[in-house]
Amino acid sequence: MTQSPQTISPLRQRMIDDMSLRKLNPTTQKQYIRSVKIFTQFLGRSPDTATVEDLRLLRQWWRLAQAERKMLKGGWLFPGQNPVNPMSTRQFRRAFHASARVAGINKRVSLHSLRHAFAI
Repeated sequence: MTQSPQTISPLRQRMIDDMSLRKLNPTTQKQYIRSVKIFTQFLGRSPDTATVEDLRLLRQWWRLAQAERKMLKGGWLFPGQNPVNPMSTRQFRRAFHASARVAGINKRVSLHSLRHAFAI
């Protein structure tokens, strides 16, 4: 019996290719893909179409889920390989800078710049 090749979206393939080029650990790649899949389920559509409003809703959901104890204590928005622990700062920084490059942001950015970009 032969298995049919599983088709994947162009976005997922691009993400896998980028992570492979950056020589990320296969386990880390699976976790990133898992996180994007969860975000896709939350949105109900492709994550590359997410708007600022979608991210605001995600933040509201996160706060509500934490208050209702639907998340693990500590409620990591970016869980690590073990969901009890958060994604490491180093992993997050790498993903952040890779995203900035893909988005064509040539300005020098840091994780702290996110705080100012979405301050209300």
